[in-house]
Amino acid sequence: MFKPCKTLAIALLLTASLPLAAQDVRYRQDKLQTVHPFSMEEASGLMAIGESTLQGQASMTLRKTLLQLRPGTKIYAREQPVYLFPMTKFLRAWVQRHAPNGLRMGMFDLQPELDHVAARTLSDREGRFRFRGLQPGQYLLWAVIPYEVEGWIAQETGEHQITTFSHFGIVTAAVREPVTRSVKQVRELENHVIHVVDIPPGRGVVDLGEIHGERAQLK
Repeated sequence: MFKPCKTLAIALLLTASLPLAAQDVRYRQDKLQTVHPFSMEEASGLMAIGESTLQGQASMTLRKTLLQLRPGTKIYAREQPVYLFPMTKFLRAWVQRHAPNGLRMGMFDLQPELDHVAARTLSDREGRFRFRGLQPGQYLLWAVIPYEVEGWIAQETGEHQITTFSHFGIVTAAVREPVTRSVKQVRELENHVIHVVDIPPGRGVVDLGEIHGERAQLK
């Protein structure tokens, strides 16, 4: 899906362009927002200043050859925004509902108001990040790892060819088609790192270590 933008609350795909399954997810999310409307008091309370630090390193591991990179190669969230959202009643209900199948950011948008209380930081060149001044509790961590893949596409040459169809030696139809050639193209893709993290009371530093993929599970 998409590169981090000014607000994560913006829908990544318009409902009209979504497949039926994704539209169903959007409908169920709307129902969740009705049951769990946003509360600034709740969200800001969850993001109150504390004394804990959360740190980690976001990465992904290739499962197949991409460009000149072999399977098993690690790619890090290099100098990418990392977001930390308060685990509000809405987010808790959403994770419980969709965690079994993975939280795919392209299939839902967060409540717009959450963007005003989210903590943000920037990872370094090795994907390491750090949040300071957090209080104990649960948070939703979100980061993106951009990467590139190489594939073949059909490109028109500007020439055309005519294909004829005949029956008993008599031409019955003719089709004029553009002549194409196969060319390599590099596409930009993204891997999402979505984690529910827990900061226990009295813990000064919570080190997540190296995290990757897409995982969300309430404890």
